[in-house]
Amino acid sequence: HEVLSRVRLLGFSKNIKFYAILEAVFDFYIGFFIFWPFMFLGGLSICGFYGAKHFNERLVFAYYIGDIVKLVLRVILAIYTPYLGAYLISWLMCFVSVVYINTINRFYEELKSISRDDLILLREGWQPRIVHFVF
Repeated sequence: HEVLSRVRLLGFSKNIKFYAILEAVFDFYIGFFIFWPFMFLGGLSICGFYGAKHFNERLVFAYYIGDIVKLVLRVILAIYTPYLGAYLISWLMCFVSVVYINTINRFYEELKSISRDDLILLREGWQPRIVHFVF
């Protein structure tokens, strides 16, 4: 059971690191060219990357809050978009955001509930053993 918890957290970590960097690039792009407050949200995405990399629940929580703020901004954009194509894409992005926010929340909750010993092992770079079957 302990090994499965560590493996699950490693999987969440890899997923969140990937999407946090991707989001940070888009957030900084939007912040630089369109709407400057997104620079702050880009910083929270970087927090998500480092939180997932180092299994730090505070940084993951900051990322979680930042993604909720982005979801609220996407809903506002979807409501006030006058074009049908942009309207549909905005609501699709809102749906994807809800699914991803749920993933961040699950990672955060598992980080809070994992044993101290397992957390130390993960922070030290624990990796599962790979078993090879030879026929």
